[in-house]
Amino acid sequence: MTWKILAMLAQTVSGLLLLCFSIPLVLAFLGEVFRTGEIENRLFVEIFVLLILWALWATLPDVCRWKMYRSLIRKSGSFKGPEGS
Repeated sequence: MTWKILAMLAQTVSGLLLLCFSIPLVLAFLGEVFRTGEIENRLFVEIFVLLILWALWATLPDVCRWKMYRSLIRKSGSFKGPEGS
């Protein structure tokens, strides 16, 4: 139960940090597009990195849950592996 609370807290805090970085960056990106009609390479790269971080943030909890599930099954002894199926 404690691990679930800590995992949810870690996901929430990391999401809030990403959001705090995202808002100013997106505003700067949109301001640059509306002001000059062009996109600076630096802003393009930063937006791209931010999209990758959001994608990782969205997929990592599923990967962690899958790893913990497999770990618990192996500890319980009911996991027979690929040859046992």
